[in-house]
Amino acid sequence: HQWRAQVKSRAMGRGCPKCAKYGFDSSSAAWVYLLSREDALQVGITNNLDQRVHDQHRRRGWTLLDSLGPIPGAEARAIELAILNALDDLGAGRGFDAFDEKFDGFTEAWLRDSVSAESLGELLQALSIPTL
Repeated sequence: HQWRAQVKSRAMGRGCPKCAKYGFDSSSAAWVYLLSREDALQVGITNNLDQRVHDQHRRRGWTLLDSLGPIPGAEARAIELAILNALDDLGAGRGFDAFDEKFDGFTEAWLRDSVSAESLGELLQALSIPTL
């Protein structure tokens, strides 16, 4: 593959972004998940539910409420985007609008008092998103 990069990135050994084994791959099987922590909820997508949710989020106090998958990665991304857009349309504060600190996934998190749900189905219904 060809890609643009700074010389220092190449010198540090960073390789091809398409071949890299990090980040979300919309061409692979994926999960959509809903997390809860104190007074906040967070939605996300991942190709590896155990690693992302259990290893990364649980250590930071998040609890898995629900997950959907495995489904095609492009479908997972579309569901997450529909949820985030609906939250924005309702004026539910996300990211720096809702939280004082930055944390992993804070841009996909919102305060529970703006939109609350205990499952993805309940969240989609609360946001008037057709069941996908």
